[in-house]
Amino acid sequence: MGRCRTLWGKQKAIVNPKRLCSRFSVLSETAVFAYKCDEYYHPETEAGIIYNDPTLNIDWKIPEKDAKLSEKDKRLPELKMPE
Repeated sequence: MGRCRTLWGKQKAIVNPKRLCSRFSVLSETAVFAYKCDEYYHPETEAGIIYNDPTLNIDWKIPEKDAKLSEKDKRLPELKMPE
């Protein structure tokens, strides 16, 4: 799992390939995060995996009670692995 740590006062960029699921957690008190897309938003093609999926078992370094999610992200399914 890739991580991007920034230094105070330094601007950094993260580039995600198309169709890659991306999630991030902000560990500072303040942060500015902006997306730049190369295509118009098409909600009918959107998909995702819930952030706390037990199969992925990602340590987000944030207590679950403090996670701030959009209503849309709260409804994402778990990853279904083939049996």
